Amino acid sequence: ALPISDNVCTGMAMANIWGSMGIDILVANNDCDYSGDVGIDFEGCVDCVATGNIVRNRTNGALTIGFINENIKFTGNNVKCDTNGVYVVNIFGSTGAGYYNRDITISDNEIIMVGNVTGYVSGPAQFANLIISNNRFYDVSIDFNTTSFANLTVQNNTFFLNWNHTAP
Repeated sequence: ALPISDNVCTGMAMANIWGSMGIDILVANNDCDYSGDVGIDFEGCVDCVATGNIVRNRTNGALTIGFINENIKFTGNNVKCDTNGVYVVNIFGSTGAGYYNRDITISDNEIIMVGNVTGYVSGPAQFANLIISNNRFYDVSIDFNTTSFANLTVQNNTFFLNWNHTAP
């Protein structure tokens, strides 16, 4: 495995940690703050894990995957964001490409929207075998804006909602 660990990444123009076309990457115990794009991002990756990271204030997603990925795990991360209406967890970039985003797990994370703001676990991409489990979401909802997915499991999550919302 290629470890990327114990780094402090702040004030970056694009992503804090941006994995492209990587295989067997472990992103662990990093502190990612204030970038112009995404926090921890796997794009075109296989067998990669992000765990124990702190990620704050991303424009396009704190924990993201883009394009075609297989066996990606986001587990045990802490995300905080104070920007309204952002995708804090974002699956993007492969619409129309088939179900090539496969076996994605988002588990045991704490994802907090700070202040009177809302955030989303979402994405326009097609995927198969996505598991969202055992997370704690604070003013975050799960709202996929695609109907092209297979085998979605959402279980044992805790939602704390403090904002006025109209959608269930």
